[in-house]
Amino acid sequence: MIQKKAYTFRLYPTKEQVTFFHQCMGSARFLYNAMLGEFQSRRKAGVPPFPLPKVTDYKKSFPWMKAVDSLALCNAHRNLVQAFINHRDHPEHFGLPMFKKKGTFPWTYTTNNQKGTITIVGNKIKLPKLKRLVPIHLHRQVKGVIKHATVSRQANGQYCHFGRGRRERAS
Repeated sequence: MIQKKAYTFRLYPTKEQVTFFHQCMGSARFLYNAMLGEFQSRRKAGVPPFPLPKVTDYKKSFPWMKAVDSLALCNAHRNLVQAFINHRDHPEHFGLPMFKKKGTFPWTYTTNNQKGTITIVGNKIKLPKLKRLVPIHLHRQVKGVIKHATVSRQANGQYCHFGRGRRERAS
């Protein structure tokens, strides 16, 4: 049987890494809001709102999105689609998706592990698109494979990494 486990670690990024994190978080928020705006404008015009435009369509229109982690953008798209599914299936619990405001915390972006793009080396973590490893406070060892990583900035300016791992449970 497979057991999923979440780990949270404090990150200590450099100024360049903080800039990259902000670009990823801002781009993911921008993409989410742009797709939601497209959905609303199609709906008002009487045009079928689905399917939503693809992430690559937005990358063509906004070339600055190519500098960020593509999986962060794909996860923002996935989050919006999931919000629509939740509203469709359970309208009594979930309203229509709302625009994400720039000033609200925590700022986050999620990336996926593809062929070892997220690994822990000593007391540092390797994340996609970053050339240098990010120092972390490794207070316990990660067992299994990290499948996803969410980097978040809290209101107090601290950065955290939430890794979701998968490992086999002992019988």
